[in-house]
Amino acid sequence: MSEEKTTVEAECDNGSLATLPLDSRDPDTLQLIRDRALGSLVEMARWRDLSHALPAFILVGRLADLPEKQIQDDWVNSDHEEMIKLALKKK
Repeated sequence: MSEEKTTVEAECDNGSLATLPLDSRDPDTLQLIRDRALGSLVEMARWRDLSHALPAFILVGRLADLPEKQIQDDWVNSDHEEMIKLALKKK
């Protein structure tokens, strides 16, 4: 049984996906990440190699409290900086 990948998943390499917490919507986890790693995640989300930038981009979107669909749409539509600005305002 094969599952079809979303556009976002298809662009991200498997090694990078392994670093992405699957249950990262926990408020305490998100706050800890926000406090300790937001700056680094923003820098990584801006990397030019999109397959390496994607995991950080997803986490930054979650830190901005955006729904998964909007994060994916922002990625596909290259609305990266707007989402990053939202996450930085939440800090």
